Amino acid sequence: MNYSISNLSWNFEESEAYKILKNNSISLLEISLTRQFESWDNIDSKKIINFKNKISNEHGLTVCSLQSIFYKKRINIFDNNYEVLEHFKKIINFADLLQCKYLVFGSPSIRKTRGKSMSECDDIFLALFDKIADINPEITIGIETNPPCYGNEYLTTHEECANILNSLAKDNVCFHLDTSCIFLGGEDIFDVYNKEKNMLKHIHISAPNLGLITEEQKNKLFLNYISIKNNNNNVTLSIEMLNRKKAELDIAIKFVKESIECQTKAK
Repeated sequence: MNYSISNLSWNFEESEAYKILKNNSISLLEISLTRQFESWDNIDSKKIINFKNKISNEHGLTVCSLQSIFYKKRINIFDNNYEVLEHFKKIINFADLLQCKYLVFGSPSIRKTRGKSMSECDDIFLALFDKIADINPEITIGIETNPPCYGNEYLTTHEECANILNSLAKDNVCFHLDTSCIFLGGEDIFDVYNKEKNMLKHIHISAPNLGLITEEQKNKLFLNYISIKNNNNNVTLSIEMLNRKKAELDIAIKFVKESIECQTKAK
């Protein structure tokens, strides 16, 4: 099992966070580019490469995934199709420079249907992601279901997402499982996992509103379950929280690893 953590998860100096990761044998990092570089306008290829080299050489870290890829972008997938495609090209280029092979597409704010029917939205989504998938077939895009309480209006359930991905039929566009999204959507996390487990590459372990993951007891049950049922050792479990303190970061990492490893040892 691979372990990762989002750079959204702490509110203190990143060098201190990196020490906590090292102490817990975490070498994979998921990043929000705007958290790392402050704004989209502040990102360029040189800064990306310098960041990659620094975290690798000084901290032994590798970027395994990018998230929040449309944060503060005032566009809509169903109205600004060309702009969405062009932004994806930039993100995929940044991922390539980082040697990062996975992108999380959640972005509920850009998935407002704007009064279009679900059939119209499906057609737009399929045409767009057919192009996006071909930009770099080596980079996988995980489509995250977001519940309506996060402001999302399109692909709010696993069934909807699975159906559209089946129609799209691209090897590098897959379902992305986020535990809090599944909990908040009222779906059975075990059923969703069992249906997707052979295709999953990346799982967000999260709590509603990116709270402390240990406060959502369903996470522990799910982690125990997948440690027993998992047959995909390449899946990455990524801790996703927001602005936690040092002690909370350390506790969260230990919570995930111990929930998995205690069951693994018991087999």
